[in-house]
Amino acid sequence: MKKTLRIITLAALTTGLALWALTGWLYISDRDFWQSARKTTGTVIDLIPEYRSRSSDPARTGLSAGAGEITYSNRTDTLWRARVRFTDNKGQIREFTDRTAANPPLYDRGQQVVVLYDPKNPLNARVDGGFKYLPSVVTGFIGTAFLLPGLIMLGVLVKGSSRRRLRENGQRIEATVVDIERNGRIEVNGRSPWVLRAHWKHPASGQTLLFESENLWINPEPFLGRKTVTVFLDPRNPKRYWVDTSFLPQNA
Repeated sequence: MKKTLRIITLAALTTGLALWALTGWLYISDRDFWQSARKTTGTVIDLIPEYRSRSSDPARTGLSAGAGEITYSNRTDTLWRARVRFTDNKGQIREFTDRTAANPPLYDRGQQVVVLYDPKNPLNARVDGGFKYLPSVVTGFIGTAFLLPGLIMLGVLVKGSSRRRLRENGQRIEATVVDIERNGRIEVNGRSPWVLRAHWKHPASGQTLLFESENLWINPEPFLGRKTVTVFLDPRNPKRYWVDTSFLPQNA
């Protein structure tokens, strides 16, 4: 299970970071283009079809309900890109195909459109549709969709690793339970988790240390059965500790 989680985490982080790197590259590329591009008027001379296949929902074939076999059919969608003609600053006629494909088409044949092009390379042209940074926005959104879950899973792995090290190498102490209450700062589906607080007096320094458990989705009081709780403590850094709540049912 842990190995699978590591693989999923690595894949999510790698994909998210790669997409964010692509987002940065697209943004810089688009920014440089918009800053140096020249504006002119072009004409849509044709609509270029682009065919994309996708599987449709399964359909059951047979004479009666529940009989027959399930078949999948491929559905072809047609998207349209505008072929645009314009005259550059040197009087040469240029043509290009717009980068955006859509159905229904965004433009009609014969329609006048605003064209932006690179004067050093007039073939690097695009229709000014008002969405200057759309490619970088899309890749950034998808990258975030991978990166955030990856970071959450990484946090789970790091937390689990820290807990394991404390159990193996930390100082085991018995702290006195002083409070069990709900954490009102967090609410999920109308419910707030429980937290258990305990304190312990360091025998050498005399300092009283306060410990707080992780958020618990079950009241630990009925399962405690005693006035103390086990805490694993890093002797070199008392702020690093783990309140052992392994006495709770697994769904806690």
